[in-house]
Amino acid sequence: MSGDNFHADFTENPSFDDSLLQIGQSKTENGYLQNEDALKFFKKKQSDWNNILMATSSAAAMGFIGLPIVSLLGGIGTALSIELSIPIDRIVSIMEMLLDEFKEEGITIIPRVKANNGTIDLLIRTHDGRYFAFLLRSNGDSRVKWREDRQQFYTIGKGRNSKWSGLELLGDELNRMMLSFKEEKNLILGLSNSERKKAFTKAIVLTSKTRLDPNNNPERLITFGRATALRMMGKSTYYLVDRANLADFLRKPFGK
Repeated sequence: MSGDNFHADFTENPSFDDSLLQIGQSKTENGYLQNEDALKFFKKKQSDWNNILMATSSAAAMGFIGLPIVSLLGGIGTALSIELSIPIDRIVSIMEMLLDEFKEEGITIIPRVKANNGTIDLLIRTHDGRYFAFLLRSNGDSRVKWREDRQQFYTIGKGRNSKWSGLELLGDELNRMMLSFKEEKNLILGLSNSERKKAFTKAIVLTSKTRLDPNNNPERLITFGRATALRMMGKSTYYLVDRANLADFLRKPFGK
């Protein structure tokens, strides 16, 4: 199995995300960490994980394979150990970008919010009262295309054309997570009872070198905000959007 394909399968395995990496936020008395406090929290985790990788590599090179963490990561494999840090890197990278882009306008970003049936990578409220829920995914250096004839997502790049198994189900998973999250989102985002019924725009954000293929069905490639996104209809509407276009995805269209 190639590294790119393995990455797609591995990074959606919640047991690694939460038990080994422990990247899920813990609730404080005032809810989840937000914005700069949350970014600081995840940058610390990013630094800790990088230090573990460095220490493990050094210890393994010196033959100290009996140490628990060396044995654990040695059993997983060096390449896979590096892959474990990617979910944290995604969060840090996108939060840094959005907090910088919207520092004048204001934005609320809450990463890694638990629902009964999964974890939402980012919850966002814009300064003008719009709400978003994102999952962050990547699959190597590739372009993502929806095959209408097969009703599946494919990745194209570096001479390969392969299925991205399970990607078409993520939109429905995100919808289920938001439904189960409904009862507590007023506490986390400070919504009043009347605001709790506001809809969240749901999207899968393609990160790293993964991006939308421009040759997707033109009827699915739409303008949302000020960005081009791929609109999908599952049990509810969700979108695929490139990381590079995420800030424009969050902005209102010109003239509105």
